[in-house]
This record gives sequence, C-alpha cells and structure tokens, in this order.
Amino acid sequence: MSLAGDAAGNWFYKAGLFSSDGDDEISAFSAGYFALGSLGYDWSGDLDMDRAQLRLDLVHNEEDEDNNTRDLSTVISLSSQWEHGPWGLWTDLGYGDGYFDQSDLWGLTVMPFYNQSELVQWVFRYTYIDSDDPNGVRFGRYEREIVQGTDERGDRYEEAYFGLNLFLYGHKLKWQTGLQYAHMDDVTEPDGSSADHEGWGITTGLRISW
Repeated sequence: MSLAGDAAGNWFYKAGLFSSDGDDEISAFSAGYFALGSLGYDWSGDLDMDRAQLRLDLVHNEEDEDNNTRDLSTVISLSSQWEHGPWGLWTDLGYGDGYFDQSDLWGLTVMPFYNQSELVQWVFRYTYIDSDDPNGVRFGRYEREIVQGTDERGDRYEEAYFGLNLFLYGHKLKWQTGLQYAHMDDVTEPDGSSADHEGWGITTGLRISW
C-alpha cells in the first residue's frame, strides 16, 4: 500500500507500508513489515535547470527473523539529482541501523554523467560503504559470484565505475556496458588476520523495464 503526489509549492512526497515476507504473489503477512516515507523539493524552475531535486527518504523495518529484507531497522538516505543541458550529477548519502548480526553502515555514491546525444550517455560512478563493526559490508551481486569460496564480507568497500549507455528506447530499453574497479578492505578476518579483495570487471547487457 502506497501513495504519492505533489504538496504545496515545489514539494513532493511518497509514503507506503509493505509486508516483508518472501511470497511471490499476495502476501501471507508471515513476517514483519516495513514503512517508507519520502519528502523532496524541486528547484529546477528557480535555478533554470532541467532537473534540480533534493529528496530525503526514511525506511523503518520491523525486526523479524523471517523478513525478506536486509537486517537494517532504519535506513535514511539524502539524495540529489542535478541536470543542466548535457551534464548531470546524481548523489546519495545513506545510513543504515543494523540489527541481529548486521553492523551499522553508512555510504556515499557520486555519479556524474554526460549525454553526448539522445542515444549515447557516458557515466562515472564512485561508491564508498563503511561498516561500524568488522565484516558488516557484503560484496555486490557480481562480485559474490567471483569470490565464491572465500569471505564475501569486509569492513570498507570502494568502487569506481566508468560506463556507456545506449538508449534504444529511453530508459525502457537500453544497452549498458561498463568497466569497474572494486576494493574490499577486510581488516579483521575470523582468525584475526587481515585480507583485502580487489579486482577489475567488465559488464554488458540489455536492460528492459516497463
């Protein structure tokens, strides 16, 4: 259940309440719930920009062992989107309050991009995630496939990505290709030793959305 809309002036909002169980269809409400609240402001008209938005998101997740969500009770995110002509910059600063064996986390993403044409877009992204306690950060989807059989967690994660997007039908149909460098700093291994994981990767694929 959710609702969204525009408030007075340039404000916009979104709110929702959702079940956290893992059912594919209608929820059986066999786990906890999570609530989402979002409030933003649009400066694009005042600054004469194509896009100029700042948004604050808050998620509260009920602590339940059967949740199909990450073990974070509260997540706060402050994000911005700035676009003028062919140039753009999106940012996100987030914090997560962990429960059970999940450590508290905070992270930052900065993503500048350049639209060479309606078809071609160049993107750079830098991501930083830090854990308060040892082994609180996990690798992303593709890194986990590579490091199978080793420790998939660490204390601090950094990623740099440079990519090319080809818009075949806007964001609904696009071809994405990118080069990525990732580094996981693992200060404390279970046996007391230290280990770092780093590597390069190339990803490419066709992305479709409705």
